[in-house]
Amino acid sequence: MRNSCGVRVTSHEAIDDTEASYMAWIVPILPSARHPQERYQVCFQDGKRHRSADIFPTKRLALAEKRAIERGDRRPLPDPVDLDPQKARMPFGEYVTAKWWPAWKDQHPSSEYGTSKKVEKRILPVFGDIPLGDLDAAPSEPGRPR
Repeated sequence: MRNSCGVRVTSHEAIDDTEASYMAWIVPILPSARHPQERYQVCFQDGKRHRSADIFPTKRLALAEKRAIERGDRRPLPDPVDLDPQKARMPFGEYVTAKWWPAWKDQHPSSEYGTSKKVEKRILPVFGDIPLGDLDAAPSEPGRPR
């Protein structure tokens, strides 16, 4: 069964008994092969949509985030206008090869070869020359950047 935020759980039971009276709630996420410890997802109502604030390793951190949402203390995401224009002009391929790949491969040595081939053959040819500021999460035609 999946919860309202799309995470697989056995039930949508609240951690505390006051879930119905607040706009944010916590959903326990069961252990898996990738994440052997139970984790906690904080969800909240955004108009008619349920959104996930984040997933936390401890109940205490999740409760703190839930309280922050309920108080309205969450830091909003920065407006795209406030982002550094120099960084926004950097091509995606340059970012991947100079920053992301060196950090990623050190943390995932057993899958370095396979991932490098996928990035090299599938991702960089399509997105490599696009400036970071022009990328977004909107769906586009398969195989074509927006």
